[in-house]
Amino acid sequence: MISENQLHITQYTVISQNVKYGFLFSLALFFASLAFLFNTPQEIITGQITILTSPANLTTDYFALSNVGATLFNVIPKEVSHF
Repeated sequence: MISENQLHITQYTVISQNVKYGFLFSLALFFASLAFLFNTPQEIITGQITILTSPANLTTDYFALSNVGATLFNVIPKEVSHF
């Protein structure tokens, strides 16, 4: 009988670095695709300039400053920087 004070040892599966990088790369591509569904490339570029030149730090600030497409596209450098 196992009491509540005893440790329960579970086995975890190790995920390789290639799988992690593939997931982050796929996530970046997903956000890029989603950005172009919401706005045109010109609107995204204009929004990116606004985001990059503003002192805002929060993602919600990016939504208020520019548009949805530029905010989603802004996620890509953050995801790719993990590579």
